[in-house]
Amino acid sequence: MSNDVGIYGRYSYADAADIVRLKPGIAISRRFADDESEDSFIYSFKLDAERKIVEKWWWTRTPRIRRQHFLAGENAGRVDTIYSISTGARYTINEYFQLSAGFGYDHRESTTVGRAYDSFSFGVSLDFSHTFAKLPR
Repeated sequence: MSNDVGIYGRYSYADAADIVRLKPGIAISRRFADDESEDSFIYSFKLDAERKIVEKWWWTRTPRIRRQHFLAGENAGRVDTIYSISTGARYTINEYFQLSAGFGYDHRESTTVGRAYDSFSFGVSLDFSHTFAKLPR
């Protein structure tokens, strides 16, 4: 079992016509695990990019780089770098709910022999999102 403690920052940009949206983000986290060989420090950068297709339909793509430094046990000194790209379509049901479908590709490089891989994924999700407004003074 492991627990991650992290911090995440993100900026949202939309053009004046709300046709293109960009959301760069950075995350830093520390993983604490029962098995010390899974203890690690992780940082990542991603860029969510969206382009309106028609009305409530959006084309989405997200490149991401994730770097994981293992700290102890049999993985001590191991460093993995994962390059990812995903793309798909999203339908905005209303202000709070979106339905998404997409596929992705991951490529992992590792300083440990036998830990590199390539993988493909496909998924469908129903997403909920709410932005809390600032409280009036």
